[in-house]
Amino acid sequence: MSTPAVVTPAVKPRPSDPPRRPDRPRSPDAPHRPDRPTPPDAPRHLRLVGAEELAAVKRRRRMRVGGVVLVAAVIMLLFASVAMHVVLAQNQLRLSQVDGQAAAAQAQYQRLRLQVDQLSSPARIVGTAEHTLGMVPPSSVTYLKPSGATSGPDTSASGGGPAPATPPAGWSTIKPQLVASP
Repeated sequence: MSTPAVVTPAVKPRPSDPPRRPDRPRSPDAPHRPDRPTPPDAPRHLRLVGAEELAAVKRRRRMRVGGVVLVAAVIMLLFASVAMHVVLAQNQLRLSQVDGQAAAAQAQYQRLRLQVDQLSSPARIVGTAEHTLGMVPPSSVTYLKPSGATSGPDTSASGGGPAPATPPAGWSTIKPQLVASP
């Protein structure tokens, strides 16, 4: 296997190097271009690079690419960290607002409970009845007791509820048909 060659500028000419030949032969249709003569004192700009130098160039290129990838990854991680911090700060602000609303609702609930308790107190009800409605407390309380005779159907035997209804005529013939149907 042949070693790939890379052309780089050289500082000094090498008189022992043979003249460069093209890799492909020219086609017969191509116009002939004469080679430019180079003065013997002019430095040569091209030289053949060895395998060690080529490996060093490739290694430096890989290191540069790796460094760029590493820096890009660090920058992306920093941006992701800043974005997460922003999201956390926004959620914390929303949580604080919700906590404030909950505290305000709890305080209002307590005020309303106190107001209900004050309005339903017996002293307030008696005061409103006496002063606003003009009611007076009775001098004595009389309790009424029902007598033995009542004017309605006797509910004591049936357990205090209404009297049971009597089934309509022909119920015994209709009931078996209702039970059979879904």
